Amino acid sequence: MSSEVEMVTDRCARMWGMLWSSQMKLRLLIPETMIFCNGEYHSCLFTSKEHGGEVRKKSRPHTFDSIIDRFTKRADNDPSNLTNFLAVLVQTDQTTDLVQRQELPRVLRTLGSLPDHQRFENFGYNDPGSLDLYQAIKAYIHPFNGLRFVTTYQSRLGEVTQSGRRVPRDRHGRPPYSISTEVQRWTSRYNVDSSQADFYDHPHPHQTNHTPVPEAVFRECDRMALLIVDFMSRSHGVGIQYLQLEFVQSFTKRIFMHDIVDVVFLQDLLQAQAQEQQQQQQQQE
Repeated sequence: MSSEVEMVTDRCARMWGMLWSSQMKLRLLIPETMIFCNGEYHSCLFTSKEHGGEVRKKSRPHTFDSIIDRFTKRADNDPSNLTNFLAVLVQTDQTTDLVQRQELPRVLRTLGSLPDHQRFENFGYNDPGSLDLYQAIKAYIHPFNGLRFVTTYQSRLGEVTQSGRRVPRDRHGRPPYSISTEVQRWTSRYNVDSSQADFYDHPHPHQTNHTPVPEAVFRECDRMALLIVDFMSRSHGVGIQYLQLEFVQSFTKRIFMHDIVDVVFLQDLLQAQAQEQQQQQQQQE
């Protein structure tokens, strides 16, 4: 695994760990996602209906049987899921695999141990140690129209306009930013064999592959990305310089934040710039 992939994976792992806070609540739809770090179960993040759609964290590990049961029930209760997929596996090198029903027990065994009574503390931005063996397995959500939405946020903090003035903060006090969402085919990232491809390339009888995506979907993806950036700042005191998220719309038209593709923390960027400046000064001396 290259050093760049390791850094991206480490940042994404830290970001997942900070989607929950005891100080603040984040209302966001996510698939039930189980995090593994360095071969051990770390925590489970999910959206709780009982708590008004808040992201919640379960530190006590599930058993293999309970994970299989939970993912199986979700797939069986989704009439739109005509495939045999139960889960999505995010590997340490950021590649993804769709996990079929019969493969789930074997995949879970490869992820590491699931102790019954051991608790793990929430990891966050300032935690020491390497998280480069981060993996995640999440409940499969069949994508409406076979589409995925990629939202990119870029902070413009420190940028200078042509008049020589710094770009001002917005009316909410947020740093200046740019944000955009593009639509892609689900199969542009997730590999499916020929027997499953028809479920993505040819729509379900109740959907049309030629209907334009409503502008409201793009706006909602942008809104949720900004919500996450704001949550990170207010609950953890962490600034986001760059963020790329993947969203998926279910057949019930609900939009889920499906994955963290990449993130650059402002603190990391400033630290790297300071180190680079220091090295340049040392070379000049």
